[in-house]
Amino acid sequence: MHTRLIAVAALAALTPVLLHGNVAADNHQNTHRRTPHAGLATVKNGAATTEAVSLPDAAHNAPSHYQAATKPFSAAGLTWVGEGDVHASIRTHSDGRWSPWFALGHGETGPGRAGTALAWTGTSDGVEITAQVAYGSAQDVRLHLINPGQDTYTSGSRGPLAGVDESAAPLPVLSRADWQADESQMTWPAEYAEDIKAVTVHHTATRNDYTPEEVPAILRSIYRFQAVERQWGDIGYNVLVDRFGRAWEGRAGGVDRAVVGAHAGGFNTGTAGVALIGDTTNEMPTAEAKETIARFIAYKLHPYGIDPRGTVQITGGPSTSYPAGSTIDVPRVFGHNMTSATACPGYGLEIHLDQLRERAAVLGGSVSLAPPV
Repeated sequence: MHTRLIAVAALAALTPVLLHGNVAADNHQNTHRRTPHAGLATVKNGAATTEAVSLPDAAHNAPSHYQAATKPFSAAGLTWVGEGDVHASIRTHSDGRWSPWFALGHGETGPGRAGTALAWTGTSDGVEITAQVAYGSAQDVRLHLINPGQDTYTSGSRGPLAGVDESAAPLPVLSRADWQADESQMTWPAEYAEDIKAVTVHHTATRNDYTPEEVPAILRSIYRFQAVERQWGDIGYNVLVDRFGRAWEGRAGGVDRAVVGAHAGGFNTGTAGVALIGDTTNEMPTAEAKETIARFIAYKLHPYGIDPRGTVQITGGPSTSYPAGSTIDVPRVFGHNMTSATACPGYGLEIHLDQLRERAAVLGGSVSLAPPV
């Protein structure tokens, strides 16, 4: 009770919206009680299912309360229409208990609907959220509760190879089929740049305590949120790396090609986006993840004769930091926060960028892609 009142009081001056799940919810005079699943738009596509909840417009300073039952879900994120920004905190219900409150991270910029980062919650059956328009305009605010579906098979682990020289070992990249991407959701035809000039490093701002078996479901959730709910047509990152050091193909079009992603706020052409699955705001990346990211950097830059420790001018925009047509100087390996107003890739990963550059320079042209298994 105290947590909820504090959250409401802290946001009351900035047009908040409060939505909370039906499980063990507090009674409030102005809470709207709903029949289970009433008012929820269920959108199905392949193995993934989204419960889309339309939140009341934040048009006044008094908090608005909304209550509804939820079907099982494992990930959650907000989207909206408008140039403004929405800040939100969320907690979820599972196994008879509520989780601690946590903030939804800042989302990537891109075409379609604006949005937060996606939060991996694990299997949950209730949700409570506080959301406020931080600035500007935001209409048609929706909460998306994503059930990624069940894996129909378990892919083999092809992470860092024990007992071998990593600098000489091929880089295994698990395919979209390995994480069971529903290709009917992919509506953005692959586009290609002439070359790769730089690599953008990200974190997905999702939880760090996932298991190896959960990774395909996490990827399907990110894909669903970015491709369908954010209306990007595909996942934004070119490659994603889990904390166990496994690399996974992201955006369609070929890991070995200069595919234009949707990850750097208008500076996507000629940059390859690699995202660490997890949140490095306050935690350090694992050694296995760093090694795989460095090997991916070497693989993408060396064919163009690029020293990963150098700098380059890139032109792009618009982003949350630069207008369209901006030309900026960036390192050949740079964090997402150099092109957009975001904390990504998080302090824990950002302080290791020099280490990644040095390691990629040492690896040079020794990294090749492993053949599919």
